[in-house]
Amino acid sequence: MKTLQTLRESSLSRVHNHMTKHDAGFITAFRDGNSRQENKSLNRQMLAVLMRSGYGVTSVKGSYIMDHGTPDAKEVGEPSFFVVDIKDTEKLHTDLISLSVKFE
Repeated sequence: MKTLQTLRESSLSRVHNHMTKHDAGFITAFRDGNSRQENKSLNRQMLAVLMRSGYGVTSVKGSYIMDHGTPDAKEVGEPSFFVVDIKDTEKLHTDLISLSVKFE
């Protein structure tokens, strides 16, 4: 059974190695309009799909600037996934786009 990894500072060289050797990307199912509980549930569902697909998945804390370029701009954090196409299937980009549509 695969386990979800959590990114630690000591593993940054490993992340860099994965990014140079394989396709990789970041994704989350968290959305502003959902409750925290809904977002957690959607993220668990997304994780299940990613792991069934055979990708390497590492949990990371993502962040972005909400309302960028406005006086209301602020940094927002959310649980995200760093996904690596370890098997080099060349399907990661398409799968991440499909998941982003499915989970809005």
